[in-house]
Amino acid sequence: MRGLLYRGVLLFLIFLVFVLGVFFVEKRKKAKELEKIAFFDILSTLGNRYNFNNACEEFESKSGVCIVVDLDNFKNANDTFGHSVGDEIIKECGLLLKNIFGEKNTFRISGDEYYIFISSENFDSQLNELKNTLERSYTLKKYSISMSVGYFFKTFETGILEGFKKADTGMYRAKKISGNSFYCEG
Repeated sequence: MRGLLYRGVLLFLIFLVFVLGVFFVEKRKKAKELEKIAFFDILSTLGNRYNFNNACEEFESKSGVCIVVDLDNFKNANDTFGHSVGDEIIKECGLLLKNIFGEKNTFRISGDEYYIFISSENFDSQLNELKNTLERSYTLKKYSISMSVGYFFKTFETGILEGFKKADTGMYRAKKISGNSFYCEG
């Protein structure tokens, strides 16, 4: 009789450990999903504005290039072809920016606007790669999407938000030129 009781208790404890293990694994999985939602844009998979704001503390003391990218003709494509096409465009732009500038310092800030902060070391080659990639992108060509890119060379003395403000001014100047235009502010 005692043997049955011990086996029963042992089986119950094994079952309890299994249930708790499953519970904690699921809880950890949910926490990772929530973290992803909190820090990353779902469509582009890039860091979101919250992630950018946190990264600014790290960028503040560095020199580099502040880049602001805005899509030209996005609203028209989104309104004409629907939100699923708009989503496709956002995904394509996120992927190409991530491939060129890296995932860590590339952020989708709002609808069709991206912020990037990189070292100035390889900037010229990255800028040329962006120009070439834009010319080859089937999706962007198909929906007449181009980019206006403003950039600013930030020094140690310049605050990061001031650097992005100047890059944003450059982006608006690029918009006045034509599609796939680049403008260095400052």
